[in-house]
Amino acid sequence: MLGLTWWLARMSEHFVWGSGHLQRPIRLVVVIYLGMWLVYAVACYLVERVHSRRVAWGIIGVGILLRVLMLGSTPLQESDFYRYIWDGQLVVRGINPLDRSPSDWDISEVEADLEQRPAAAAVQGRINHPEVASIYPAGAQSIFALNAMLFGWRNHGMRWTLLLFDLGLLVLLARLLWKRGQAPAILWYAWCPLILKEFTNSMHVDIACAFFLGWMLWAVWRDRPGWSLAALLAASLVKITPLLLVPLLVGWAWRSRGRRWTLWAVALWCACLAAGWAVLWLGADDPFAGLRTFSSQWENNALLFPLLRRLLGWIGLPGADARLATQAIVALALVIGVLQAAIRVRTAEGVTRAGEYALLALFLLSPVGNPWYLGWLLPFMVLRRSGPAMMVMVGTSVYYLNFWIHYHDLGADAIWWLWITQYLLILLALAIRAFSSKVAPIVPATGS
Repeated sequence: MLGLTWWLARMSEHFVWGSGHLQRPIRLVVVIYLGMWLVYAVACYLVERVHSRRVAWGIIGVGILLRVLMLGSTPLQESDFYRYIWDGQLVVRGINPLDRSPSDWDISEVEADLEQRPAAAAVQGRINHPEVASIYPAGAQSIFALNAMLFGWRNHGMRWTLLLFDLGLLVLLARLLWKRGQAPAILWYAWCPLILKEFTNSMHVDIACAFFLGWMLWAVWRDRPGWSLAALLAASLVKITPLLLVPLLVGWAWRSRGRRWTLWAVALWCACLAAGWAVLWLGADDPFAGLRTFSSQWENNALLFPLLRRLLGWIGLPGADARLATQAIVALALVIGVLQAAIRVRTAEGVTRAGEYALLALFLLSPVGNPWYLGWLLPFMVLRRSGPAMMVMVGTSVYYLNFWIHYHDLGADAIWWLWITQYLLILLALAIRAFSSKVAPIVPATGS
């Protein structure tokens, strides 16, 4: 794993922003990345035979070395962190990033220091879709502002900021597994290639969301519903998708603390969430313009969403109406599924299992299937030793071949076949897993 990670970091040197697209070794990078997943899967299988806490310390040490190897790497085909840097700089200057798109700003309006303007202009010029205003909630903007105060306009500063959340989640999961006598299982998190590629290398803020979801599960397993709701609130202010898990915690808290406690806790939780979203109106006439654009237009690497949308189109619905109807059907299916699970969930294991399946279903039904969104599943995957979550992560690793197809102008047919290959493998693996009872969850069953 150390050797493959070092090799991936070396290959990243060929990914200089804005140049040499045809010369980028994308196919080799995907092969190396899949090799890391193979080693990781074998290690996860072997670690089940290990019960020594001394070995667990060695596993954590190797996990830290893996991150050190990637700290100096060049981001592989990702540039979202430029938006994070830009948003953070606006926040520390008292400007709401959701008010105007990056392309609407003159750099002199943002950076008064003449010496810093070249760095600021470089960040502004590398933002993806600069014509769209920011979509990130207040929690994410707070992280971006912290990064701006610590590292200014430096590109790789975000890597160190997000590393704090990565290591924090490592500590949370290690403590929980340690107390349950399963310390070596921390390998499922410490060596996970998704972390090394999407967070240590590509600097996606989703690792912060994963940290708060891990904190939520830590509180659930410690029977602290108040802390679990607080952690879910924090996760929902980084990305809105964890809101899907609210009914699960409410159902569990209802049975754990009773009706009165739960109603008061939910009322306070909703008030805090409303306050967190109300902050977005400060200094912005329409803070949800970017989010509306994203929800109405974005579709990338999705599985079931485009199939359903096209089916509705074939039966006569026009494009915009078919998309809106598909979103409504997907949202309704997810809400019904989660509410049914919330009615039945009674234990910490039940919350963990239902939460994993809810987030997995969200990913498979979403119009955007970016691989780093699977970071939300990490704490659930580790605690449950989840084969399905790992299978989806491995399957989406070939997503980056889309860039190679685009650079070499191989056409839509090649992208279509890559999409079929990616998701057929995922669905096949999930089907095999569904009919197999050989792999038990890492967390012992307690009767949920």
